[in-house]
Amino acid sequence: MKIAIIGGDQRMTWAGASLRRLGEVITWGLEAPELLMAGSAPEALDGADVLLLPMPVSRKPGTIAAMGEALPLAETLAGLQPGTLVLAGMPDSCLRRLTEEKDCRALDYSGRREVTIPGAVATAEGALSELIQHTESTLRDSRILVLGAGRIGLRLLRLLDALGAETAVYARGDRDRERIEAMGWSAVSPRELPDVLATADALVNTVPQRFLDRGILEKAAPGTLYLELASGPGGADPAELKDLGLRFQAAPGIPGRTAPKSSGEAVARAVTAILRERGMI
Repeated sequence: MKIAIIGGDQRMTWAGASLRRLGEVITWGLEAPELLMAGSAPEALDGADVLLLPMPVSRKPGTIAAMGEALPLAETLAGLQPGTLVLAGMPDSCLRRLTEEKDCRALDYSGRREVTIPGAVATAEGALSELIQHTESTLRDSRILVLGAGRIGLRLLRLLDALGAETAVYARGDRDRERIEAMGWSAVSPRELPDVLATADALVNTVPQRFLDRGILEKAAPGTLYLELASGPGGADPAELKDLGLRFQAAPGIPGRTAPKSSGEAVARAVTAILRERGMI
């Protein structure tokens, strides 16, 4: 089996190292001296059974994310051969359209348990580092509001609680708040959110959709840190946050930056499971 890896970061390097047990792994647009590097994108794609792309595939439509400058999608994948299995993290419409034209199918590995659970752990741990770097008090002396009660939010709460921080978590659903309170944490409803914002030292958002408008955000004290962990569009408008005097800090791609080995091995496990399910190994 030949697996081509195009683009990505250190996470893809570790994924490739783990996938070598399945066959030949060849890369392009990825600085990975320990892996076989192709002389060109067509060489990497020639005869490939699987094409593995990064997560997310792109931060700008029509490109593939890479360590340096983003790679042009159409030009880079011009040599993609019909029938190649394309595995991508959060594929966008540009990639899906291109793979359909090439008679291939893009499968998204980002939502698989092999990836999401280790990713939540890495993101929660990385968020602690971001909070320590961008706040002026110890976490023990801080009031931190976590926005969202999903995998990342709850894991972050456990870590903050262990460090003695005063925490609360915003959850829109009644059942989610009941579950949070049963765990011994403070749950915040939409009605209570403005009042809690007013006393928070830091806000950590994990909700991947815009839900904080200016009327709510202006309740927060100037200088409050807003840490964005969610993918676009995020919970609030960065320009609006800055206009209101809040300190905005984006923290995209934490797993790939702070835990590339664990994250890369998680991607490799997801790829292996997909190949096994499709009878390719």
